Amino acid sequence: MKKRGDIFMEKVFDRERYLRFDKLFLKVAWLMIVFSILLLLLSAALVKSIVATPEFVIAITSIYLYYHFAYFGYGLFRIIRFSFVIRKKKEDLTVWRSVLGILLAPVSFVILYTAIFLFALSSCAA
Repeated sequence: MKKRGDIFMEKVFDRERYLRFDKLFLKVAWLMIVFSILLLLLSAALVKSIVATPEFVIAITSIYLYYHFAYFGYGLFRIIRFSFVIRKKKEDLTVWRSVLGILLAPVSFVILYTAIFLFALSSCAA
């Protein structure tokens, strides 16, 4: 609560904003899986054609690998915040999109890690 003079003002919870970001969080999880699959297909094609992986692809893939950890941590933060802050406001909201996003992040991570392994194989073979 913020104090303004002698009047306390409570922060208003924006239900629509929460739902919009919750849907966005899940869409990002699905996009992460699609992008990881595309990188896996690229790595398989490079291994099959015995071509070394370009440096910028390895750099982008490494940065993207660390993004998974940030995404997972933010998802945990969302669930904890929902449990302790939002649920107390008696809003008719659920947290299933955040939970599903957290469950999809390791799937994307495994696909991406396999792609990194294949990128390493293509670099060694060429």
